[in-house]
Amino acid sequence: MPRTSTPLCVPSKPATSPACVPVLPVAWTTASIWKPASAACASVSDQLGPVPWALLSAGVAYDAFVERTTIALDNGACGFIAGRAIWGEAVAMDGPQRRAWLGDVARTRLDRLSALLETHGRSWQEVRG
Repeated sequence: MPRTSTPLCVPSKPATSPACVPVLPVAWTTASIWKPASAACASVSDQLGPVPWALLSAGVAYDAFVERTTIALDNGACGFIAGRAIWGEAVAMDGPQRRAWLGDVARTRLDRLSALLETHGRSWQEVRG
């Protein structure tokens, strides 16, 4: 695991999932301590105990968010909350180009991230016990 910028997952404000289960959105930030990303995320899971958490995209580039999401899911996250990482480039586009891009590229990105949930991570039900 590269240690170029060490991430630390920092809790944000509480949110509620569609199933009315409290989910803590967690932002990925660079820390001053050198700790592998997996250990930082596992530490968040340990500290939160029975509270499910989801990784926020925080506007990072899509490929970086996929990598971060995989690490977070492998270390206790129950999901992701993404916006600009999926559709950010569409803001600079107009009309038909934007619609086509969102229907093709953004949809593919969301599908890929959603597929990660099937092979990585845990369900909020498992976390809540």
